[in-house]
Amino acid sequence: MIIYRYDKNTREYLGEMQAQKSPREEGVYLFPPQTTTIKPSFDEGYVSVFDEEKQEWNNFIDNRG
Repeated sequence: MIIYRYDKNTREYLGEMQAQKSPREEGVYLFPPQTTTIKPSFDEGYVSVFDEEKQEWNNFIDNRG
C-alpha cells in the first residue's frame, strides 16, 4: 500500500513510501505520523500542502525560487 508523507510543521508533501504490514494483525497496515493514503495532485509550479482537519491536499503557488 502506498502512503504519502508530509512535513510535521509545514504539512508540505515530502514523498511517497510503502506502508508496512502489521506483524500482529493480518491485513492491517501501519501508518507513521504525518502520512495519508490520499494522493496529492502534482501541478507544475505549485506545492501540495495537507490539511489534516479536512483530510485533503491543497495546492499553493510555489514562490520559493
